[in-house]
Amino acid sequence: MTTHIICRHCGSTEVYADATARWNASKGEWIMSCVHDDRYCDQCGGEASLIEVDEAEGLEIGFYGMVKEGDGARLVQDHETPHFFDVMVRTTALEGGDILTLFEFDDLTRKEANERMAYMVLKFPSAPIDCHLGKQPQYTPRGAYFAVSRAQYEAHLAETPENVVGRDWEFFRFYEGAANTGYCEARYARCRTTGVVRDITHNEYCNIFGGNG
Repeated sequence: MTTHIICRHCGSTEVYADATARWNASKGEWIMSCVHDDRYCDQCGGEASLIEVDEAEGLEIGFYGMVKEGDGARLVQDHETPHFFDVMVRTTALEGGDILTLFEFDDLTRKEANERMAYMVLKFPSAPIDCHLGKQPQYTPRGAYFAVSRAQYEAHLAETPENVVGRDWEFFRFYEGAANTGYCEARYARCRTTGVVRDITHNEYCNIFGGNG
């Protein structure tokens, strides 16, 4: 069980408490002996009331397609195409019905939203995901290398790692838009160890899928 301590007022995880440490000569280091009662929140800028939240039961990652409407925006409906995306991490209803937001990223492109989702999934791996994306392109797999589900793609897409040499990659591709055509083809590789997804190189595509890319 993973427990997070957050500010009861704003939901921030940037919280701390004063403590006393005593010098241990045999270990050659300071050893914390007690934590004081006062608690603080960097976001609120002073003393705060903190609460403990279980990651799997008390948190939720939200991935939402949004549609512009008037001067504002609303959640996309199933038959609509999103104009932009929001990603957030929030608590489920606390005692009293309050819901606190730990992280919120608004007005994102799909690529930006995928990247934020990847970070949030890594930061809160056991938190459930609430996903409403509206009308999405049809994904038609080709060949034997389509080994990644759309959910994995949405949750783990990230920038190419600086060092990809020697990692165990599995390659896949799918088509956005016209089914069974070469248009709007997406080509990716997923690391079996970390789950990170990256674009494949031109040489990898030619070697694995054939053709001139």
